[in-house]
Amino acid sequence: MLERIAKSIFSIQPPAVFGLLLLTQMMFVASTFNTWLPVSCFYALAVLWVLARARSETLSADAIQPRHAIPRVGVWLLLFLIVVAIIAATIMWRLSETVRETTNFLFAGSDSLAHVAFFLALAVWAARPRRGHVSMLPLGMIVMLLCTVAGGVSSSLAGQTTVGLAACVGFTIGSQLIATIRQRREGGRRNARDDDASGVTWMGPLFATLTLSMIMMITTAVANVTDRVLPGIQSDLQRQLQVSIDAVTDNNYVGGMRYVSGSRLGSIRDHLIENPEEIALRVYADKAPGYLRGTVFDLYNTRRWYGAGDLANDQNDRSGLIRDYSLEPAGLAQTTLSANFGRKLKRFPLAGGDSGANVSKPGVAIQTLEIHNEPIKGLTVFLPMSTRWIEASSEELLVSRNGIVRSGVDVSRPYVAGVAERLPIETMDAGRREIFLDVPKQIAPMLENVTRSICDQQATARVKAESISRYFQDGFEYGLNRTRSPGGVDPLEHFLNTRHIAHCEYFASATVLMLRTVGVPTRYITGYVVDEVNDEDNRLWYARNRDAHAWVEAFDDASGQWFAVESTPGRRYQTLVWDDASAAASGDGSSSNLENEDRTSYFSEAVGWLFSIRTTDSLLSIFRLAQLPLFCVLAFLLWTKYLKPGASHVDLIDQQSLKRLGRVDRRLRKWSLVRRSDETLYQFAQRVADKAENVAHAASPDQRRAMRSAARWYREYADARYQGELPPVLP
Repeated sequence: MLERIAKSIFSIQPPAVFGLLLLTQMMFVASTFNTWLPVSCFYALAVLWVLARARSETLSADAIQPRHAIPRVGVWLLLFLIVVAIIAATIMWRLSETVRETTNFLFAGSDSLAHVAFFLALAVWAARPRRGHVSMLPLGMIVMLLCTVAGGVSSSLAGQTTVGLAACVGFTIGSQLIATIRQRREGGRRNARDDDASGVTWMGPLFATLTLSMIMMITTAVANVTDRVLPGIQSDLQRQLQVSIDAVTDNNYVGGMRYVSGSRLGSIRDHLIENPEEIALRVYADKAPGYLRGTVFDLYNTRRWYGAGDLANDQNDRSGLIRDYSLEPAGLAQTTLSANFGRKLKRFPLAGGDSGANVSKPGVAIQTLEIHNEPIKGLTVFLPMSTRWIEASSEELLVSRNGIVRSGVDVSRPYVAGVAERLPIETMDAGRREIFLDVPKQIAPMLENVTRSICDQQATARVKAESISRYFQDGFEYGLNRTRSPGGVDPLEHFLNTRHIAHCEYFASATVLMLRTVGVPTRYITGYVVDEVNDEDNRLWYARNRDAHAWVEAFDDASGQWFAVESTPGRRYQTLVWDDASAAASGDGSSSNLENEDRTSYFSEAVGWLFSIRTTDSLLSIFRLAQLPLFCVLAFLLWTKYLKPGASHVDLIDQQSLKRLGRVDRRLRKWSLVRRSDETLYQFAQRVADKAENVAHAASPDQRRAMRSAARWYREYADARYQGELPPVLP
């Protein structure tokens, strides 16, 4: 029974295999670029065409196709015109869609090329459904690569491993199938073992599938371990890449294709002017979310900001105070999302920027923000300053001492921020205070002179911050002009001396360093201001590239809390507005501000869930569910059919004899001596002996002696097997 099942599985016709591989590509393309209807329609048309051809054709897969009546040059010209038409029509269609929504050229290019590659693969399959073509392999890999570039792969390591494995498996199956069909068409002869009547013709595919099953188990285990042991690896690589990009280029074309970072003065300006209308964040909230912080910097040096945690090392005495820490989930999420996204989120208590011990207490009013990132723009997590907890698709988070979630969040899914009215009270230790008061020595005297005239005789941190903010708001002008400082002069020093038109980076950077000169700990923040509401849904808010911003957070020793400072002219710090009604409704934060949504329509909820499923999630779930059962079934088949002594009437003597014969056969292959399928053991032994006598000029005495011994052994083997005995071992 099991043998018949296995034979039926591994005897799938090539057109069906190609169709399954293209179906997987179709799912990736459609889920990545949200083109389910047109892509699935084209795929369905290709399937119908292949089925129609299969019904009308009488030739087998191994038969030679008749020659075309059209001359060869005409055929090539027709193929060229078809390819050009597919490419032109697809690019025009996709650019008309993507350019209308966004001017992100990286995403638009990935979108167009992925669809072109997929449609070309469909055309090749429709033209050659039985044989396929080698061009289908690179086209499939291009589809997978571009879907990954466009954010069609989960940011989790397990999801990425799944996609990589699926691509490798598909490439292996496709290449093996195409190569096998080509070999048969060119007259390749099957090995004698393929025609063996022992019923093990399906053992090759069984071994291959068993190997793939083991690979699935190993790669998933590695991915899960990596997710737990190295949660910061992706974030570290991304930060290093970001620093490298900022360090080597001043071009603004990079700005609109990724999330704002702001480490280099001028990078936010580039982000503002490149693709300003492109949507960066979507947030569901009852009120304007306001400022969402994405990156925190605390050290400045010559037109660039750095994070002290990124520079820490084991030899640094302060590294324990500023290094990131891991955070485990406290339980499952309690917030209802705007749509069912398949996997339940988990709640992680944040510290308000200090340690993992401080969490929101019962009775603290909480409002929630449901935040949707654009995965193509990066892995940055954006949260309000007073976030107490985050609900995200994750097993472990890596959090900085400044309250920034470094990594661990699957940004392809929404995450929820539980926001309190105020941050918890914390104590500023000496090590962190030293970092937040650091001022470059070369510009410190100038900053002290300017700040002293502004904050003269003022005592509290909040009053000093208000004075400096008013100084910039009243006496400076905002603009996106690019002003270069003279050689050897720090840009902030040139800015304060000339009072030239500047953008938010200059105002925020100068404010941070000026407050530090008067003893106020500060940090430099970059992120987005979310204040644009959707015309049709007043709970949906947008942040676009033009909403990128930089501002300041200062620490008040009197209250033990951080507070925001806005110094850019024309700007006012925005955060969630609190009132008694919203606080009473929020309670302990266990319920969502989306509770009023109608959940009586189970059909609508099911449809939303189906459309929210990502291809990578489906593959990952299939792999996880199928690993152990598949491995057990295949291992059982392999054991009962081939390895188990006595199985299928194969006794121990026969098994040992075949193993000894195989070892001797492998020895003789070194001298190009391979027994033919129509050659008996005695005939092969005679051919080996003849070659031992005829190659005296090309072989050493030892080699000729080994050939003669092998020839005698083959005769002894034949005699022993005829008598039902175990043949001797060739020394």
